[in-house]
Amino acid sequence: MSDYSSCECIDSDPPEFMSQRIRTARKQGRCYECRCSIEPRTKYEETFGKWDGNVSNFKTCQLCLEVRNWAQISVPCFCWTFGEMLEDVKILVDEARRDMPPGWMFEWGRRMVPIRKRQRERLAKESQ
Repeated sequence: MSDYSSCECIDSDPPEFMSQRIRTARKQGRCYECRCSIEPRTKYEETFGKWDGNVSNFKTCQLCLEVRNWAQISVPCFCWTFGEMLEDVKILVDEARRDMPPGWMFEWGRRMVPIRKRQRERLAKESQ
């Protein structure tokens, strides 16, 4: 059984600087993780920073933020990349599920169902 305590995020360097804050949307935006809309008057996380010499700004909806927070609480050394976080969590779940307590995968699935539903609705709307 692995304790997942050794942390090596070797795929990327840390940002030169970064700030994160929870904001309330004034106009419609798009989540950088699930690509679904962030509706006005809903909360989202805004991250601003500089990675590899490039300044970037990322918006993360509450549903995706909940998945990321769950992963970071479950495995404190959870390494992820903006725009790939949902796939990174899926990989984490596939790798760690044998070592986790009963119900752990259910907790992940419970958080992913509303995200997948929103993604299907978005794709159906875009294809019309």
